Parts: sequence; C-alpha cells; structure tokens
Amino acid sequence: EAIEAEKMGAGYISLGYIFSTETKNYSFPPVGLRMIRQVRERTSLPLVAIGGVRLYNVAGVIKSGADSAAMVSEIFSGSDVYSQVQKARELINECKSGQKAVV
Repeated sequence: EAIEAEKMGAGYISLGYIFSTETKNYSFPPVGLRMIRQVRERTSLPLVAIGGVRLYNVAGVIKSGADSAAMVSEIFSGSDVYSQVQKARELINECKSGQKAVV
C-alpha cells in the first residue's frame, strides 16, 4: 500500500496501529516496529506512526524509521499538554540526532 500511495503522489504515509491502544477498537493486531522498518525500506516518503505511541516507546518508533508519531492519548493524558508535547519533541529530536533518548 505504501508503494502505491507513493506512486499516486502521497505526501506522507500514516502507519499503524503500532502498539495496543484504547483510543480505537481494531479488528486486527498491532503492526509493531517491524512494519515500520519494512515500509521504511520500501519508500522515502515521511512515515507517521500512529496507535499506542507513548513517551516510553517513541524512541523505538523513530529508531525503526518513522519520521514522526501521533501521540494523542499520551499528549492529552497529562494535566500539562504543553509539557507533554515538549517531552515528546525532545525525545524525537534526540533520536533523530543520534543522541541517547531517556524517558
């Protein structure tokens, strides 16, 4: 599907759901980090990982090849949305720059 999307002119690929999530009910299991790696090998389009991505697992998502991650539940689960966004951005930027990301 990713290759077809690229051929059709897509600007990015949303990939998921990556991990178990309570945001939506799915009829299939999570695709996991392996799927991110497999899709990354086949396309140069930006990959956005969705589904079950949290501060504690976003480093693995980025290191597996995703360019970014949708983290709706994680961002809105805390009392300080701004702080949650800053933490997520820090972790993602550290992973992209090769620095050690620690939560």
